[in-house]
Amino acid sequence: MSNPKSKRCAATTKAGTPCKNYARPNSDYCGIHQRTSAAPPPPPRSPELDALLSELNQLADELRQRFPDYEPPPYSSEKLLGVLKETLTSFAPEIQLGIVRELQD
Repeated sequence: MSNPKSKRCAATTKAGTPCKNYARPNSDYCGIHQRTSAAPPPPPRSPELDALLSELNQLADELRQRFPDYEPPPYSSEKLLGVLKETLTSFAPEIQLGIVRELQD
């Protein structure tokens, strides 16, 4: 049974429902949502990035026009995992560890 002084997490889940976990001591959020609530906002995009994104969107539109019947292959978690493993080996061991830890979170 929970401590009567415990309160529920103040976060809303991705499904739009209130989180059912209890808040951590001296916090309004549980351990899962504490990390996301403390995350700083992303930095503003640079004009260079906006220009690059615009160029990529134009290229994607051109490809769609050239190949209107193209359908991407179905998603496969096994293929994605294979690509991740193959790509991960190209990094230094300490960077590999950091990436794996981030993926686990």
